[in-house]
Amino acid sequence: MMISFICSCWIAAQRGHTATLRALVQECGADASIAINDGTTPVWIAAQNGHTGTLRALVQGCGADASTADKNGVTPVMLALANGNWDAASCLVTELEADVRACNLAGASCLHYAAMAAAKTEQAEDQAIKVAGAIMERGGIELISQADLHSGLTPLDCALHVGNEALARMLAERLGSGDDSAAWELLEQARRRVLEPCHAPLSIFRGLPLGRQARPGQWRCRAQC
Repeated sequence: MMISFICSCWIAAQRGHTATLRALVQECGADASIAINDGTTPVWIAAQNGHTGTLRALVQGCGADASTADKNGVTPVMLALANGNWDAASCLVTELEADVRACNLAGASCLHYAAMAAAKTEQAEDQAIKVAGAIMERGGIELISQADLHSGLTPLDCALHVGNEALARMLAERLGSGDDSAAWELLEQARRRVLEPCHAPLSIFRGLPLGRQARPGQWRCRAQC
């Protein structure tokens, strides 16, 4: 019965079936925070697929943890950002108070993910600035200069790497405490780091993909007995 509940909660969250999740938790006694064998929870997979309403129901209505990471240390916030689910990411950070200071096993933080996710469209660049601001509001500006464990890249470096100059300037200004000269020097230092040969594209996520790009019906629950 427990395995059935695990699978049912996870699949309902994956598909955004909020009413089914509520029934499983409130009427059948299922655990809204329970994970399958790779460490992923209903909140994690709802963030993966951008089901913002389901995230609210899980955390606010069912008592699920908004911050539980998978076996690679990837949190729901990171995964929402990696998949361009900006509304879900914003909800987790500003409404559901998910942990924004956590790092994955490569040492990349939520702010790294926000910077790297800004590469696709102009809208993504604007959304990245908004979410990055919310992350710093809760996590502190020291996140800007926090380097990953492999390549030594910071979120400021990542913003420059993907070409989001507006986000890079915002991060430099925050880190420079509004001093234009300090911000300019921080930007120039970051540009030099990004140009170093050892900093291969996306090396910050070496061995840890930005996010699993799942197609409809691709995911299957494989809970261990």
